[in-house]
Amino acid sequence: MKQSLGLNLLIKHWWLVVSPDRCDVCLKDPGKDGDIYFSSTVRVMADVCMGDKSYKEALNSSELTVVGLINLTRNITQWLRPSIFVNAPGPLPNDEKEP
Repeated sequence: MKQSLGLNLLIKHWWLVVSPDRCDVCLKDPGKDGDIYFSSTVRVMADVCMGDKSYKEALNSSELTVVGLINLTRNITQWLRPSIFVNAPGPLPNDEKEP
């Protein structure tokens, strides 16, 4: 799966290699054909991964484009889930921070 970063950086593409027991991020082409291609900005993917936006919301707003086999694209949330930190508390407001 190849992802396009919507930033003007040296690294404009990266790959997620997903298997049943792990997910690896590669900065260089792992040499395998991709099954799905995502195109979005880093911000949109971060929002989706952190649960601030759903895949469906990102797709409907055209902030995310997904191309690939229908049996994989129709159930993205079954095999690429949001971060485990989705429900973690955010940072404390400045007036509540410990000294």
